[in-house]
Amino acid sequence: MHPSATRFLRTADGEPMETITFEVDTELYEKAKSILAEIGMTIEDATALFLKAVVARKGLPFPLTEEELEEIRKRRKEG
Repeated sequence: MHPSATRFLRTADGEPMETITFEVDTELYEKAKSILAEIGMTIEDATALFLKAVVARKGLPFPLTEEELEEIRKRRKEG
């Protein structure tokens, strides 16, 4: 964040919040949004829960094979 920028978003406890923007396949987004809506959650709710789980576990909250990790790294390099 730019040093002179003002943070307007705050948690209920008054802590500053970040805005996250990322791209994801439209079909994946719509399917996930629908599934989450069925259980009363939003994409934002699920993303926040995911990030909390990453912090709590100090890693991903689900296993990945070395092949899956390598594919992710490869796609990131191709970016």
